[in-house]
Amino acid sequence: MRSRLVHSLSLTWLGLAVLSGLAQCDDAASDPSIGSDTIDNILGQNINQQPLKNPETKFTPDPKHAPWTHKPLCAKALDPTAEGEFKKVRKRFCVHSFARKAKDAHSAAIIMPPSLAETTSEFLDEDPKIQFLNDKQIEKWNEKSRSYEVVDIEGKGKGVKATRKIRQFETFMFDQAAIVVDLELEGKLKIVSKNTTQETLIVRAVERMNDSSLIESLSTGGGGKKKGEERYWMQLMERNAFGTNLGEVDVKALFPNAARINHACNPNAFVMFSPSGLSIGIKAYRDIEVGEEITISYLMLGMTSHQRHANLERWGFKCTCDLCSSPPDILAASDARRKRISAAEAKLVSHWQAKKFGAAIRLAEEVVELMKVEELTPMLTDEYVMLAKLHLMAGDRHTAEEHADTAIEILKNLGFLGKDGYEDDEGPWDMERLMKLYGDEMSIKRNAPDEAAS
Repeated sequence: MRSRLVHSLSLTWLGLAVLSGLAQCDDAASDPSIGSDTIDNILGQNINQQPLKNPETKFTPDPKHAPWTHKPLCAKALDPTAEGEFKKVRKRFCVHSFARKAKDAHSAAIIMPPSLAETTSEFLDEDPKIQFLNDKQIEKWNEKSRSYEVVDIEGKGKGVKATRKIRQFETFMFDQAAIVVDLELEGKLKIVSKNTTQETLIVRAVERMNDSSLIESLSTGGGGKKKGEERYWMQLMERNAFGTNLGEVDVKALFPNAARINHACNPNAFVMFSPSGLSIGIKAYRDIEVGEEITISYLMLGMTSHQRHANLERWGFKCTCDLCSSPPDILAASDARRKRISAAEAKLVSHWQAKKFGAAIRLAEEVVELMKVEELTPMLTDEYVMLAKLHLMAGDRHTAEEHADTAIEILKNLGFLGKDGYEDDEGPWDMERLMKLYGDEMSIKRNAPDEAAS
């Protein structure tokens, strides 16, 4: 399963994690990409978040089985490790299907307890474009030619290639979740209903769809199970679904179009999620040329080659991307830079605690240069916020504001600052607001002396 942290800003040093937010698309050369959510909502994705009301929904459930189009198919599960009075407690998990009669209409199935599934129903028919684009961008999107196609990729099976030039920071693909499974079923719970397993629940979910051909055409990867074999569908979900969350519920969600995109350790695109978790946008890290394969990273960015290969084993393939296929000396140099980046965090904290701001600044500047060489653009935001904070503490407000502006620019380009870029309902983004967002506990004084850092 691909983590929702497919695209993230680590924020380890600051004690926060910017998870997958919403993507942006190009509007004009001066404003190439605009997102659809605020960074405050993105930061709160995993903390007590309830699904937000979506006024754009056109979902009309079958009154017989409202809010679903089919009668839910249910099974009971219990925790075999539970003790005492909890040993016999059974939890009901159901296949909640949403499948309109039109063949090309979106179909979805939510496998989770009824009370939790009901909170997601109003988002099942959300338009992904509305989640990621403003009205002007949607109009331009409709005028553009399709930007990609699914093709055979040597050594990889199927993959996705660009059919036109895709601009940096353009959101060029949208997808909706087809199957969503509560991760509690992947953990300690065990289905105890007669003749029912997690596998059969997934099979029933697929059978109820208007057109399941796209899902059935997906691969279980090298060495994977074949259709008809035991646990085939569970493995298909494991190797093609993304980890995400619906409100407070951790789930895995299958996005059948995005599932065709292959992995690369230095990808040219990334995945971003809508607030509901049921829609995604694929956004370009950099310009993608016609005929170039579109790739995303299934892993967190910044890992060494050994870490990447160990973590990719679950998908049943050995990565042969440009980075992993580099000559040994180049790969070793890359790993050394990444190790240096990782090791620098602890040293930065030490310098900060000792109030050695000059040393901390020099180290953070070194890390920025290493990240640029490694093309770890999303991770740069942390370092620029850190540099802003350090320069401010050292008394150099002017330089601090320059670094804060750079961080804001990156956040805007990556899609974290809403549809209108630098300003939203709370006003413009500046250093004070950025520091507050990143969990800065100190009070930023507007009259701080503008002195050079030591």
